[in-house]
Amino acid sequence: MMGEYFKEFFGRLSAFRKVEPVDSVQAFGDFLAGRAAYVSQKKLYEYVKQRMGLSYPSHFRDADFIASLNIAKWHVYAACLSDLAIWMGAQIFHAGASPREAAGLSTHAFHDSVMNRFDRGEFTGDVDELIRSFVDRAALAGWAALGDGEAAFRLSPKALVKWAPISDELKRYDTEIVINSLRFAWLDIREQYRKAIDADAVLADWRSRESESVERVP
Repeated sequence: MMGEYFKEFFGRLSAFRKVEPVDSVQAFGDFLAGRAAYVSQKKLYEYVKQRMGLSYPSHFRDADFIASLNIAKWHVYAACLSDLAIWMGAQIFHAGASPREAAGLSTHAFHDSVMNRFDRGEFTGDVDELIRSFVDRAALAGWAALGDGEAAFRLSPKALVKWAPISDELKRYDTEIVINSLRFAWLDIREQYRKAIDADAVLADWRSRESESVERVP
């Protein structure tokens, strides 16, 4: 039964593997939301299944465990969204955006993902605080240093270890494993982004929106 559950789950995730061109603000946000969902859900469920071993079917008959897993997936998703949005903002900065534009675009995409894709019944955090924290993170971001390497991806490993419904005793041994697992996942996502992005088109679309917004101010 649980084997079929995971087969169906990872089958659904395969839909995220198709990469559409990232050539507009909307496409920028779609890439962020879809890739963050893919990484967060895949790595959370892989970690849980691996740690449980052969006993995992019994856990999936436990209502409390399922509730904890559903809570975890939203917190891990939020962390993945934050990390990826910061990295994508840095890519736009290196493509010619100002720091203000990089912060504005990444914040817009993060805000849209949280407001339109979160299940408020399962997410136990404060959505407003989540957005405020990202605004602060983007405002203080050193965009020039975040475009290369893994500096932007600092929240997602901590969130995965913290929120996964696994005993603290087992988690003590898992930090390095989780970091390495996410490192490879994010490498793949970054490569997908580089193949899909038309930074000039995204930036032009963002500047057009910003210009229209200014013109509407009385």
